[in-house]
Amino acid sequence: MIKMGMSERKWELFCAAINLFAEQSYANVSMRNIAAQLDLQAASIYNHFRSKDQILETIYNYLRSYYDHHLFDLESTLKLVETEEPSVVLMQTHISFHSEVNELMLKMILIATS
Repeated sequence: MIKMGMSERKWELFCAAINLFAEQSYANVSMRNIAAQLDLQAASIYNHFRSKDQILETIYNYLRSYYDHHLFDLESTLKLVETEEPSVVLMQTHISFHSEVNELMLKMILIATS
């Protein structure tokens, strides 16, 4: 789940893009900037992502997939709200990200909401 089937190089590019988008904003980052983060030739990034938009789409898909696998379904959550104290509901429905992606998830959320 962590790398969602991405090769090691694609994952590195994905992470570099997330870091740059979070630091400089999506609009201010080019494919060349992303490749430069990993000391790659700019053209080599296109072997993994055809465009900056595809990277952004991958971020949204990653978030959606992560949440789909880690969130309670609405029906279960509503039943919990009806029967438990708010503190119990919060503790049982709190999402904690795997330590390997915690920082990336926070940056992806920042990118997705800006």
